[in-house]
Amino acid sequence: MLLSEADWEILKSSARETLNNNENNQSTFWSNKETGNSGIITVLSSNKDDTSLCRYTQFIVRVGTKTSDTKVNLCKTSLDTWKEMSSRDTTITDNLKASPDSQNKSIMFQDNSSAAPTESMQKSLSQTSEHCRQLARDIEDLKGKPIRRSAAIDLHKAECLR
Repeated sequence: MLLSEADWEILKSSARETLNNNENNQSTFWSNKETGNSGIITVLSSNKDDTSLCRYTQFIVRVGTKTSDTKVNLCKTSLDTWKEMSSRDTTITDNLKASPDSQNKSIMFQDNSSAAPTESMQKSLSQTSEHCRQLARDIEDLKGKPIRRSAAIDLHKAECLR
């Protein structure tokens, strides 16, 4: 599972926004219209002590027919950045096979700057349905409307990320 540089920039920007602004159990959807790659970032829980804010966060990323589900605890540093404070728990599933094909390997922070999508991945990405792309646009349009946006995210998960 490889993300393009543009995918990584969108994912990282969305992650910062989510970690800094979202309530627990509130999700942020991201997508790259050029590659068709997308994901959902959800803060599952938060813990604040005298020195830092930590957020246990789920990253679901879809590239072609593969979906990565990563959970990790991230804590805010004094430099206003987020640092991993636990090992990542990741499962990668090939949606065509519908069974995990890789355990405990994360795509979240691997360096793939030189990676290019394969021909078969490009074909899968080009076949992404217009319906799912419209749902993604709807989610973006519903920023500031958390209840309706949450329902749109749930619909997108049910219909497009399985």
